[in-house]
Amino acid sequence: MSSSRCLMHRSKALNLTSLYSQGVRPVFLRRNATTSAAGDANERIRTQLKTDLKSAMRAKNTNLSNVIKSVLSDITYAEKASNANTTLSVATLIQRSLKKRKDSAEAYRTGGREDLAAKEEEECKLLEAYLPKQMTEDELIAIVKEIINKSGASGVKDLGKVMKQISSKVDDAVAPKKLVADVVKKVLQSLP
Repeated sequence: MSSSRCLMHRSKALNLTSLYSQGVRPVFLRRNATTSAAGDANERIRTQLKTDLKSAMRAKNTNLSNVIKSVLSDITYAEKASNANTTLSVATLIQRSLKKRKDSAEAYRTGGREDLAAKEEEECKLLEAYLPKQMTEDELIAIVKEIINKSGASGVKDLGKVMKQISSKVDDAVAPKKLVADVVKKVLQSLP
């Protein structure tokens, strides 16, 4: 069995060698290979998460390792659940996870469980380290005003039109949709 395996590998090597001699260069693709800048950022964040998971497990930091495991689980689930034409960035998934934890902390506070709320807030701080730099409200206002001027929006009734255009300019990872919607609504209400 091992001799047939060796022959099989030799034949593959010979085939590749003959292809190289003919000037044909085979292309080896990785699974889920992406060529965009967003794909590179996703890979960078993912490898950072995996290396931090290893170091957290070695240091026996269970809180950090549990947070990273849950984010990696969310990433894997999103990859398997999404179809080919929808791609979610890793930063967007981290943003969603961060929102869930903030909502949980708020719910724990209203329920009188300060210890659990503090734990959720600590996990939020750990997750924020993996997000890209967040947009400030002033930067969002400038983008919203630019879009309003281009589209000719005149009031709050044009909120949907402005939100549709702003979603192509502002990524969920750098500004949560709720913040963007609040800024758009505030700017549209301030129009004469």
